[in-house]
Amino acid sequence: MRHLRLIIWAVLALLAPSASRAAGTVTADDLKIDFAVPEVPAFTLLDVSPTKVERPGSVRDLVLALANGVTASGGLQTALAIEVAPAKLSLWDADANAALSQSAFLSGLRISVATNTVKDDKQTKSSLAAGVRWSISTADTELGDLQACLTLALPRPPPPGPRPPEDAKAPPEASNEDLADCRDLYQRAHLASWSFEIAAALSFSTVNEFQFDDLSADTLSVWTTGTIGWNKGEPAFNELIRNLEEHREDAQAIQAILHDKKTGLKAQLASSTLSVEPLLFLRLDLHHASSGYDGTRDLRIAAQLPFYWAKAGFYIEAGVNLTDLTNLSGKGTSVAVPVGVGGEVRVGAGTWLGLFFGGDASSGHLVALSNLKWSIGPKREVTLH
Repeated sequence: MRHLRLIIWAVLALLAPSASRAAGTVTADDLKIDFAVPEVPAFTLLDVSPTKVERPGSVRDLVLALANGVTASGGLQTALAIEVAPAKLSLWDADANAALSQSAFLSGLRISVATNTVKDDKQTKSSLAAGVRWSISTADTELGDLQACLTLALPRPPPPGPRPPEDAKAPPEASNEDLADCRDLYQRAHLASWSFEIAAALSFSTVNEFQFDDLSADTLSVWTTGTIGWNKGEPAFNELIRNLEEHREDAQAIQAILHDKKTGLKAQLASSTLSVEPLLFLRLDLHHASSGYDGTRDLRIAAQLPFYWAKAGFYIEAGVNLTDLTNLSGKGTSVAVPVGVGGEVRVGAGTWLGLFFGGDASSGHLVALSNLKWSIGPKREVTLH
C-alpha cells in the first residue's frame, strides 16, 4: 500500500533567535529529518517533477525512448524523463521474461534518466542525471500469508457426489466478517518489516550547448536506509496460518480454527499488539565530482526508533548533518544535530493524524509540526485460489 502524505507544515515555534534565523535560512525542513530514499533518484538530484515520464515496457521501447532523447546534432533533448524497471521489460523469449519477473534482485531495481535546463540573464545551464534505486522488503514476501487466510476462509463449494439429505447439517461457511478479520489481523501482525533501500544518482552539467562532449560531472548523491522489524502478534498469526494449511481440506476444522476462543481471529484481534521498527539512514553528497571528488562533501546520518500499536504510533529520532566536510569554503564544517519525538493516531480508516516536536540541538532552534496521512491510490492485489 502506498501512502500519500499531505504535510501541513505549521511552524508553531522557532524559539531560539540567531543570525541564521534572522536571515530566514532556518525552515521546518531543516529541523525535521527526511528519512526517504527517493523513488526516482535522477529526478530528485535535478529537483524536477516531470509531468510526462517514459516507462518503456520492452527493450525496443527503451531504445526508442533513448533515441528520442538525442537531437540530430548529437545533443540531448531537454525535459527528458525515463524510468526503467528491468524485471518488467518484455524480451524476445518467454523463458527470459519469466526469469526476469521472478528475479528477487531485479524486481526491486529501477533505473532513471532525466535532463533539465535552467536559464537566467547570463547563461543557460543544462543538466543530465542518471540514477539507480534498489529495494527489498519482507513486506513483499509476507503477502502470501494474507492470501492463505483469505483463500481458506472463503465459503467452500459442496464436495462432488450425491446430495446430502435435506435434514443433514450443513458445514459452516465463512462470513464477510471473517475475511475482514483476516485482513485486519494480517495488518496488525505486519506493522513492522525488515527492509533495505539504496539509491544513487550522478549528475552532469554544461553551459549553453547541450552536447555530450561538453558535459562534466557535477554531483554524486547516495541514499541508503534499512529497517529491522519485530511484531508481537506475528508468531500467533503465523501459527494460525499453519493450522489452516494443515486442515485445508476440512471445512469444519477450518471454521473451528478461525473461531477458536483463544487463538482464532477474534481472540487475536482482541489481544494487545506492539511493533518496533528501528531505522538507520545515511546520505552522502559529493559535489564537483569531475575534479576527483575534491569539492565539498556533505554527510547525513540519522536513526529513528518507532513503536506501533493498532491505532497509534510513537517515535524518537536523532541525526547529524555535516556540511562541507572538506572545508572548501574556508569557514569550517557546518554541524547540525536534529532531534525530535512524534506520534500518530488513527482517526479513521486509513487516515492518521500526526504531531512532531523537535529541533536542532546544536543551535537551539525548536519546531512543532502536524501532518495528515491517508491511504490513496492502487493497492497490492491478492489472488485467491
